[in-house]
Amino acid sequence: MFFDQPLKWILLLCLSLYSFSITAQSKKLIQLGLHAQPNKCVALNQGRECFANILIKWQLENVNDYCLLVKHTDGKLTELKCWQQTSRGQFSYEFQSTRGVQLLLNRSTDNQTVDTESIQVSWLYQANARKRRWRLF
Repeated sequence: MFFDQPLKWILLLCLSLYSFSITAQSKKLIQLGLHAQPNKCVALNQGRECFANILIKWQLENVNDYCLLVKHTDGKLTELKCWQQTSRGQFSYEFQSTRGVQLLLNRSTDNQTVDTESIQVSWLYQANARKRRWRLF
């Protein structure tokens, strides 16, 4: 009875193709903005430097000149990389710090910050306030 109605088969085929198309399109969606992976770095002891290779990716809607900067906790800005006439970029950053930093993506033409991302530093063990003295007896 169901097999005798070709219209239902055509409708079922169209719906399955449509759902496959939506699934494929959703996988292609790219998040706009600045993203760092990983965005956390863990040191063994408090006060020790944390080391990490961080992959920074960004994508925006408008093509322009952009620069990636690092803002340290003391307010110092360091330029990492600049791109000309593009809407996306990627950079591998060798992070080394005892404190967290903020990544800034600036538009070069007017020095306007378009997006930010933070890299946090944490530790497994807190620094011990008192020193241990070794005793022989």
